[in-house]
Formats: sequence, C-alpha cells, structure tokens
Amino acid sequence: MINRIILRIKNYGFLSIPSAILTKIKLFIYRPKVILEKVSIKPITLGSQYGAKRFFDFQELHNSRILSCGLGEDASFDIEFAKKYNSQIILVDPTPSAIKHYNYILESIRKREENLANNSTENVGLYDLSNVNENQLLLEKFALWTKATKLKFFAPKNPEHVSYSITNFQHNYSLNEKFEHIIVDSVTLQTLLEKYKFEQLHLLKLDIEGAEVEVLKEMMRNKIYPTQIAVEFDGFNSPSKKALSDYYEVDLQLRANGYLCYDFDGLADFLYVQSNRVKEELNKI
Repeated sequence: MINRIILRIKNYGFLSIPSAILTKIKLFIYRPKVILEKVSIKPITLGSQYGAKRFFDFQELHNSRILSCGLGEDASFDIEFAKKYNSQIILVDPTPSAIKHYNYILESIRKREENLANNSTENVGLYDLSNVNENQLLLEKFALWTKATKLKFFAPKNPEHVSYSITNFQHNYSLNEKFEHIIVDSVTLQTLLEKYKFEQLHLLKLDIEGAEVEVLKEMMRNKIYPTQIAVEFDGFNSPSKKALSDYYEVDLQLRANGYLCYDFDGLADFLYVQSNRVKEELNKI
C-alpha cells in the first residue's frame, strides 16, 4: 500500500491523493449489485490487459463477422479474435487516434506480407499479425449512436488518455461547449447490420465511452438481439449516482429481452448473453 502511494505521488503529485481517495469512496458507494448467472461453461479472454474482452467460445463464432465498437489505440482483442476464429471484424470508431492506429495496423500487415515475399522473418509492429489479412479488419469512421447525425465527442480529462466521450461523464456529464471536443459523424447499429448483411450478429463489443447506454436501449426498441454483448459501462470509470442508475435501467431491459449477465470484472466490463443460447450449450455437456 505504501509503495503504491509513493508511486502515485511520484507520477501525479501530492494533489492526486485526495482525488484517488474520493474515487475509491465512490467506487464503494456506487458499485452495482450485479446478478451473475453461474454456469459450468466459462468465458474466455482475448486481448491485452488493457484491451481484453471476455465472451463464450461458441462454435458459431468461427468464420463469422462481428461488430467491435471502440478501437482507441488497442486492437489486441480484434486481432486475436480474427486469428482464432478466421473472422472479419467491423471496427467502429471516429476518433483521430483510432484512425491513426488502424492505419498503422494496415501498414504493419502490408510490411509483413512484403517480408514474407522476400523470405524475411523480421517481426513487424506491436502485434502478432500472422494469419491476419487486411480484409479481416475493416474500419467504419463513425460513432455508434441512436441516429445518424453530427455529435460532439468530448476529450478525455486526462490528456494522456485517448478515449473521447459523447456523454462527457468524466466532467459530470456536462455538455458545455467550454470542454474540449471534436465533431464526428454517427451511424446506427441498424445501418451497419444492413450494410454488412448480417443475418445474426453473434458478438457485439461495445467500448464506446458512455454511448452504450442509449445504444443498448435503442437496440432493444428495434428488436436487435446479438447473441453475446461484451460491454463496458464507462460511467463506472467515474462512479456516480447517474452511472449506477443508467446501468440498472439497461440491465432491466436486457433481462426483459432474454439476456442474462454471465461475467463482470468488478468495475465496468460485463458480458450479457441470450439465455436460450447458453441453455443450448449446456445441453451439449
């Protein structure tokens, strides 16, 4: 404990200590009471410590196409998923850092292919891109939202972070123009499903910095039911009464539409799955 305090003071200064203590208190006060289903099958994890997501290893994920909303600067989950399942990942993120990172990945794939053609075994870039091609990673430069429009994306409170937020939860949900922001175009889930001709979306990953609340409610209203939803409720990264209320509202709607929660990381990452699909898997055991 003492070492962690010293490290924090070294990295962020003495003034960061009260803020850290307040955050700990809020985490305790606003921690959700999550109803977790206990089943014999366990979720698997793909991705780095920062970018990891958990989901069930269902057979239909092989040779599938999934939606992964929120890229930032960590594509470890998407690349590992593409390799493991020989799948196509539709990435959705309009932020400059995400677009730059995506272009970097494409350049790394091309460089690796050139090396292979020249019989070179030189490693390229941050990721292991063996058995991954450009067509498996497609980027839609939009923000996922409930309608097609122009949106304000608010910059992160910590300048070292890259994730912009539509709700500005990092500043108590204030949409005041004084906060740094960019303007981006948005797209709906329905539009993406139609564009890529999804018959059934087997996995939806949502890491969209606060927009997940309205997106999930709109998804239920439109009767769009992905088999699995790996979602980060970003409000819990800045704990508040609103974040807790938003989560309970969405959780109730998901359960009313046949979903149950099968995994929770203790902070903000949740896995919701259609309960009937889980029952099918359990019947195979």
